[in-house]
Amino acid sequence: MLKTLLSVGHALRYGPGGLTRALVAASAGDQARDAGDWPTAAREYTRAVEANPGLSAIWVQLGHALKEMGDLPGGEESYRRALAIDDENADTHLQRGHVLELQERWKEDAES
Repeated sequence: MLKTLLSVGHALRYGPGGLTRALVAASAGDQARDAGDWPTAAREYTRAVEANPGLSAIWVQLGHALKEMGDLPGGEESYRRALAIDDENADTHLQRGHVLELQERWKEDAES
């Protein structure tokens, strides 16, 4: 509960305008993701985290889009950013492990 409140507080620090812009961009990213349009999804998710970098779930979605486009280091960095906000999310650790595995970084993959 405290972790959730801290994450929401971090997100709101950028003001309601930043949160609104982030959510609009994230929604467009979700639509592109659902259509399999990874470049557009990545662009919209990037806009979302630029507007409000406290949204860990959007960093995860950006990581997915970048990974699907073949930008494995970019995907890894996005997952790291999500974990910096919410280190207790097991799925984000799993996704980071997948992208490390794809890069054949076995030791780090096992740690993740």
